[in-house]
Amino acid sequence: MGDSAQSTGGSGPGPKILGPLKIRDFALLWTGLTVSLIGDGMFFVALPLQVFKLSDSASVYTLILLAWTIPLVLLLIPSGVLSDHFDRRHMLMLSNLLQGIAISVLGILSMSGSIELWHIAIAVVVYGGAEALFGPAFGAIVPDIVPRDQLVEANALDNFSRPFSLRVAGPAIGGLVVAIFGLGQAFLIDAVTFAIANVFLFLMQPAKCIEKRERSCTSRMPGRASRSSERIAGYGELSCHRPWGCWSSTGRGRRSSPI
Repeated sequence: MGDSAQSTGGSGPGPKILGPLKIRDFALLWTGLTVSLIGDGMFFVALPLQVFKLSDSASVYTLILLAWTIPLVLLLIPSGVLSDHFDRRHMLMLSNLLQGIAISVLGILSMSGSIELWHIAIAVVVYGGAEALFGPAFGAIVPDIVPRDQLVEANALDNFSRPFSLRVAGPAIGGLVVAIFGLGQAFLIDAVTFAIANVFLFLMQPAKCIEKRERSCTSRMPGRASRSSERIAGYGELSCHRPWGCWSSTGRGRRSSPI
């Protein structure tokens, strides 16, 4: 019943590209992602301003970006393995929680005037590590909730919301918030967007996603008895999701850094 409802999500009036938004879980996932991307656009404005407020050295900002990137690169592959063995929605929520906490701390420290460069370095390490958790889980959960024949439309929706939110709306709002209220407030608003995204993730119905994924894996990989065969099943699932997976890797499954 759930599969039939999802498979017909693209039918009815309206542009074909909006078809995936008629699928409840994808609409929640996409809306939460769009909100958090706007927050990230604000973060990309506030972060360099905060760093250069504390230090005039471009080298310091480069080190901050390096601290962000290293955990992202190191944890990306292990996160992909975890996304094959744990609830992907929970991984997305954990990622949002960790990033929201890191940015909240930066906001509070900035508003109190006690923020230092090492605070920022620790925060971006947590931020990058959590970002690595989000990417593979997001890239894998979309094919669980969107029928294969609507993945192209889902791709198009993301390709619209990602650059618009991250490169246009987010920085514009971030610039206004920084100019009117300050850097700390911009960080805190970004943290709120992670909380909003988690509310949308919480409202999803993971049972349907898990049931669909298990049936799909069973039909492709019958008789998974050993731990070794479970690993093979994970790679088999990844390959069956390749159209979305290859697409999502261009944007790390969620966002791109300001590097």
